[in-house]
Amino acid sequence: MHNEKKRGILCNLCNDFGILGNEIKQHPLWFFMFSLICVIVAYKSISEAALFVAASVAGFFAYQRAKAVEQGMKNASESRDDERFSRSCAMLGANKGEAVQIGGLISLDHLAKQKSGEYKQKAFNIACAFIRTSDTDKKKSFQEAINIFLKRGKGEYFYTGLKAALSGAQLSSMDLKDVCLSGSDLTGANLTEAIFSENSDFSNSNMTGVKMVSNTKMNGNFSDCDFARADLMGGKFEKESILDGTDFSKASIYVEIIQNVKSKKGVITPFSIQDGLKDKHNLKKGETQ
Repeated sequence: MHNEKKRGILCNLCNDFGILGNEIKQHPLWFFMFSLICVIVAYKSISEAALFVAASVAGFFAYQRAKAVEQGMKNASESRDDERFSRSCAMLGANKGEAVQIGGLISLDHLAKQKSGEYKQKAFNIACAFIRTSDTDKKKSFQEAINIFLKRGKGEYFYTGLKAALSGAQLSSMDLKDVCLSGSDLTGANLTEAIFSENSDFSNSNMTGVKMVSNTKMNGNFSDCDFARADLMGGKFEKESILDGTDFSKASIYVEIIQNVKSKKGVITPFSIQDGLKDKHNLKKGETQ
C-alpha cells in the first residue's frame, strides 16, 4: 500500500509538469529520467523525487530554448547569405557598369570561399554563365571573371575539380594564361588570338568546333582534348604545348602548326599526328610540307 501511494503521488507530480504520456514516448531522455525517478521514489523520499522532476523539467525547457535560439541564428545567417548571393548576381546584369560587375564577381568569390559547401558550385556556375553571355565590349569585367574563377592564383586553385561550361564563349583576345579548364566544355568557343601560357590547362576538354585562327599562338596542356571539326587555320601550337591523345578528327589544320610540339614520350612530329587522324584529308599541307 505504501509503494502504491508513492506511485500515485509521483504520477500526479509528473502530470502536473506535463511529462507523462506522449512526451515520455517521444523523448527517450524523458523516459530515462522517468525510470530514474521511479527508482528514487522506491528507495528515497517523495520530496527528492519532486525536486528531481522540477530540475529535469527546467533543464529540458532551457535546452529547447537554446536549440530554438541556435536554429533561429542559423536561419538568419542563411537568409543573409542568400540575400548576399542574390545581390551579387544582380550586380552582374548586362545593364550594369564594369565597376559594378567586378564588385559582384568579387563578392561571389568571397561568399564561395566563406561558405564553400553551399555556394562554391553556385558561384562558379554563375561566373561561367557571365563569361558565356558577357558583352565583349566590357573587357575589364569579362577578363576579371576569368582571372578570379578560372586562373590559378599564388596559392592553391580554389575551384579545382569544377568543370567550366563555356560552350560558345567569345574568348577572342582574352588573357588565358594559367587558366585551369581541365575537363571543361568549350564547344564552339572562339579563342582567336587569345593569350596562352605553358601553364594553361585545357586537358580532357571538349573543344569541338572551336576557332583558333588568325595567327593564334596556342600554348599549354591540350592532352586528350577533342578538337573535332575545330577551325585551327592560321593558328600554331607552341613547342611547349602537350598534345598527347589529342583528337583532331575533321579539324581544319595546317600540318606545320604542330611541328616540334612536346609529348610525354618525346617530340611529336607532323607525321605521327597525321597517322593518328581519323580523317587525314582534313590535315592540310602547307608549302613547306
